[in-house]
Amino acid sequence: MAKANNLPLDCSFYWARHSFATNSIRKGATMEFISEALNHSDLNVTKNYFAGFEDEAKKEFANSLLDF
Repeated sequence: MAKANNLPLDCSFYWARHSFATNSIRKGATMEFISEALNHSDLNVTKNYFAGFEDEAKKEFANSLLDF
């Protein structure tokens, strides 16, 4: 499946879920949406996905909040 979709051959469910979560947050999805989409039992589990989120991405997201 990974090869057919031009993904790394060592692609795992863990990698895919984190990629989904990262792309979702970068597109403006809420933590609650991501938590529900990943079927997490607690919002804190979802927050752990972003514990190491890049500082630059955080700055860009914060700045985009002011784009009216």
